[in-house]
Amino acid sequence: MENKRGGKREGSGRKPKIEEDSLIAKMDNVMSLELVLDKLAENINGKETNAIKTWLSYRLGMPKQTIDNKNEIIVDSPIEITEAQFKQAIEAIKPK
Repeated sequence: MENKRGGKREGSGRKPKIEEDSLIAKMDNVMSLELVLDKLAENINGKETNAIKTWLSYRLGMPKQTIDNKNEIIVDSPIEITEAQFKQAIEAIKPK
């Protein structure tokens, strides 16, 4: 049975840079970057910005995204263990 998940298949992976450059050239032929920025400035408070945002993300790329991965563990009450339980835990994690 053929696996339909992952692996090399037609159309998969990142498009070649030449295709991306070709798309940008076609987009510039349709509308100049200056005109798009002017339209964005006109509609900045309107609801007609989705197409402009899409155009800009293709033309200029997406802005840098940051992810806050700060994790905190908050324990409301202290954990109480016996000395035997502590020694057992240390033995369990000790390299052999």
